[in-house]
Amino acid sequence: MDRKQGESAMEQHIQGLLNGSIPFWTPTESRVKESQLFRFVQWIDRKYGLGLADAICSVLQGELKQEQLEELESIYERLFQWSIDQLDDFWEAVWDFMDLRASKTMVAVRQPKENHAMPRVRWFIGAKCNLAENLLRSRGPETALIFRSEDPSFPRLEWSCSQLYDKVFYFWNGLVSNHISKGDVVVGYVPNMLETAVAALGTIAMGGVWASASPDFGVQAVVERFGQIKPKVLVAADGYYFKGKVFDLMEKLQAIVKELKTLQLLIIIPYIHRYKECRPWKSIDFGIPCHTADEFGVGQAAEGGDKVIHFERVGFDHPCYIMFSSGTTGLPKCLVQGTGVLLNQMKEHQLHCDFKPKQRLLYFTTCGWMMWNWQLAALASGVSLVIYDGSPLPPQDPSLIFRILDEERVSFFGTSARFLQAVEEAGVKPFRDVLKERFKKLDSMIHSSAAQQQAIWKQFVESSSPHTFSPRHIPSELEDVLKQDELLWLEYQRATFWPSECVPFYYLDAVLVTGSPSSPLNFAYVYNQVSPRARYLSISGGTEINGCFGNGCILKRIFAPELQCRGLGMDIRILNDKGQSVIGEEGELVCCTPIPSMPLYLWGDEDFKRYTETYFDKYPGIWRHGDFAAMTPRYSLIIKGRSDATMNPGGVRIGSAEIYHVASSFPELEDCVVVGQRWHGDERIVMFVKMKENSSLSNDLIERIRKALRERLSPRHVPAKILSVPEIPYTVNNKKVEIAVKRTIEGLDVPNKGAIQNPECLEYFRELAQRELAS
Repeated sequence: MDRKQGESAMEQHIQGLLNGSIPFWTPTESRVKESQLFRFVQWIDRKYGLGLADAICSVLQGELKQEQLEELESIYERLFQWSIDQLDDFWEAVWDFMDLRASKTMVAVRQPKENHAMPRVRWFIGAKCNLAENLLRSRGPETALIFRSEDPSFPRLEWSCSQLYDKVFYFWNGLVSNHISKGDVVVGYVPNMLETAVAALGTIAMGGVWASASPDFGVQAVVERFGQIKPKVLVAADGYYFKGKVFDLMEKLQAIVKELKTLQLLIIIPYIHRYKECRPWKSIDFGIPCHTADEFGVGQAAEGGDKVIHFERVGFDHPCYIMFSSGTTGLPKCLVQGTGVLLNQMKEHQLHCDFKPKQRLLYFTTCGWMMWNWQLAALASGVSLVIYDGSPLPPQDPSLIFRILDEERVSFFGTSARFLQAVEEAGVKPFRDVLKERFKKLDSMIHSSAAQQQAIWKQFVESSSPHTFSPRHIPSELEDVLKQDELLWLEYQRATFWPSECVPFYYLDAVLVTGSPSSPLNFAYVYNQVSPRARYLSISGGTEINGCFGNGCILKRIFAPELQCRGLGMDIRILNDKGQSVIGEEGELVCCTPIPSMPLYLWGDEDFKRYTETYFDKYPGIWRHGDFAAMTPRYSLIIKGRSDATMNPGGVRIGSAEIYHVASSFPELEDCVVVGQRWHGDERIVMFVKMKENSSLSNDLIERIRKALRERLSPRHVPAKILSVPEIPYTVNNKKVEIAVKRTIEGLDVPNKGAIQNPECLEYFRELAQRELAS
């Protein structure tokens, strides 16, 4: 093959990866047989005689060509079908496999038995369990939590399982000593830090209910959430770090405490004032008792006594979490969830993501997002949590979070598609940047060499990628220079002649991506700039179930931009406008089976009226999640966007995600939002773009965007108008607010603007609509 043919073959391969005809990742015999899913299949085979493990082993005996890979995928679909046909057997098997700590014998897995009884299904009747007890199974020396802050002066912290248990004991003891009891609500206005985990676990340990919000929420947004659920205790940090700045929360805290009339206790976590001689809250009168977190519960504990938490085991209809919806259509809904959340999360962690004991998870999340609760549950699987607080892309150190992944030997990294796009646009090349950090000393030493060698060295480091770097090979011209200097040669050997662990991100098993639909370019960025070995697990679910509908699967190939599989025990279907289940067509994502993590009820909605109207109005007895999606012939999922934000030009439903995917390929665009606008009895698409600095929306760029959408999608995807705006609105949970933009340009009010990070930008949309979009 000559050079031109080679380049053509490479180009075809790249196009195949991006258009979904070639997989980014393919399972191997060792990965499958070492997986938790394979262990689970063996487990259920022994009890139910399904023969799935033998079928897997039979496929793995030969070379894994396309036919064998498709057979492997079909075995997962057989497992999936069993999990929904025999729903009670499946969840009982998950219970046993996960070795859930509980008391009393389960009378029934669920009641009523009919799937269409949703939302009034009760789970694991008769059994009693405590979520915190299952997360604190170990009291040994192994690592439980590691903390890293954006602030470079904040020390790295590491707690063993034993230390975590003791910290939770003190917090639990403090609550009990202050007469906080089972069923009471404790809320957190907190960053993602070690003490936040302690507060949540201590609350749940005594049978309390935990809810949290991120410290970047404004006073109104916090009060709108916490005010509905009547908390007795507020746990709050004194401040937080973000993008190189320090934010003091004392003023906001005083306003929040004043508004929450049911509070009896305030507990403050020292973060920005971590030294005891500087704690301003001690001189503030909050009107209620105020404690410092590192002292809370310690004085009440018997000196020298055993630290034993008396976990309050509760039924599965007892609340442990309250989650909040985004609140873009009114006050945020308060979603009350029970211990069933844990069982579903453990299923996802072990059977879908393949978490194993002693591995490490870093999920970039705030405490106002469900992924915080999701990552905390990984403790029940023996996984250590690497907790990071701060900006994911700090301007003073854009590669920081990737360096932490490498330094802490993280196995699973959780993030969002928006983050991956942002770091790519910022020019961050994680593999190269981490390698440069490893070679920092060598780099400074080689700068005393000749200019030619310096140039070769710079070219070598700058061009390094996961596909080109070898730990035992550098250009021969450089080796001669290195050998002339004994110290230089020793440093090179130290940096590169280790085993393959010296390759950046060697321990990274998977990158978990959610929050918004991934584009093929997100997949390519991870595989080209982070690690080609790691699985790109695009996952999707929701706050309402504290989990995922679309998930990862070790038996299936990974194609962009797909979610590999439907979650086990979840009868996920795509329904068209006629309510028919379809494959290869777009429609509503629904779930036809109940799930243990579905809300017990909505706060203040005892008759299930609002619950039913929200999720079961269109299809009685079937959960309608609100996602517009498609299922492929291999039963993977593609999320197109929110169904309430889909556009309908000429009667054809179009999801926003695919338009965003195309728009992301234009380097001039920083962000965009697309909505449908009612127009002369039909609907037309309007695109608003935020330009990058030093870029402008020219007529040429508008035509190039339209051409790309027409050619890569269809003529119906082409916006009638493309307009420039200074900002795109996002919720406080970092989700694009298409509905708010649509209502604004159509002259309607936007309810509950407190749920939006930057509501002031909507006024620009209103003025622009009057000038440019009037009929």
